[in-house]
Amino acid sequence: MYRRVLFTLAAVTGLAALALAEQPAAQPEEKHPYEITPKAGPWAICVRVFFDNIDPTELEDPRQPVQRMAKSLAIDFVTELRKDYIVHGYMFNRGDEERKKEQERATAERKQRIELYRKMGMPDEEIKKQKFWVKRLAHVQDQYMVLIGGFPDQDTARMFLEGLRKMKLPSARFMDRLAAGPAGLNGKKGEGMEGFVNPFQTSFVVPNPTVPVQRAQPTPEEAAEFDVAQFNTRNPYNLLKHAGKWTLVIKAYRSPSVNTGTESRGPTDRGPAVGKNSKTLDAMGKQAEQLAAILRTPQLNFDAYVMHANFFSLVTVGIFDSPN
Repeated sequence: MYRRVLFTLAAVTGLAALALAEQPAAQPEEKHPYEITPKAGPWAICVRVFFDNIDPTELEDPRQPVQRMAKSLAIDFVTELRKDYIVHGYMFNRGDEERKKEQERATAERKQRIELYRKMGMPDEEIKKQKFWVKRLAHVQDQYMVLIGGFPDQDTARMFLEGLRKMKLPSARFMDRLAAGPAGLNGKKGEGMEGFVNPFQTSFVVPNPTVPVQRAQPTPEEAAEFDVAQFNTRNPYNLLKHAGKWTLVIKAYRSPSVNTGTESRGPTDRGPAVGKNSKTLDAMGKQAEQLAAILRTPQLNFDAYVMHANFFSLVTVGIFDSPN
């Protein structure tokens, strides 16, 4: 009897593995020597971006090569930058990360469907016949950035950018063609002008996309100002006291905010219209706690919670172990 149970479990496991194996695994694409790495320094100059709109069906079978004009143009442009301009040229594809996320999402969704069908009592042979196996991936766009790297800081990159804008034009195939002119009247064709857009004139400084962002550590005063725990000391429905990883936000109470002018802190700063100890913020927090109290009444019987922050209060329902 014991051996029979082991044989049954092995058979079920084998069928599940076979079902998953039917989906071709995405093979990581070999890195090109021109692809930028953290060794190129924390700052770079984005010279040009080439786009490719790839049909999602082309990504479902990694055995079929995908024709990418954007990648070819990026490689050729970087080659020209290194050869004719003697600069540290690189490229970076923003579509790779999005494609990886989409493939992970599709794989996770398939696994969830398998678990659901098994709980419903469906045999593995029937599960393999379901249509979700051929679910198409979402649209993925390749975005190949052509970069000039090797800058230790932002100021150095900006200084080089000034000289870059004075350099000779690159090859025409690496420039956008621009047409402008008045429209025609009474059926006559309007007279227009055509020309090329110099990518060196539209270049801009960017952080190296492969270098992790270094966020400044807040001062003790700033940390105290935005300490969420202190705002929830007297909160009877304190969300922070529960060990769950996920919850569902159903209502957000936000304090009104206004744009502050240059006379105060800066032309783009935003600040609350009222101080954090004002009656407006107190009333906002009380509204959130009253809503949670209503949701917790025996008639509704929801596990409602509240979290107060610097300029807002959230009302949530439930504590869950996963986003599903």
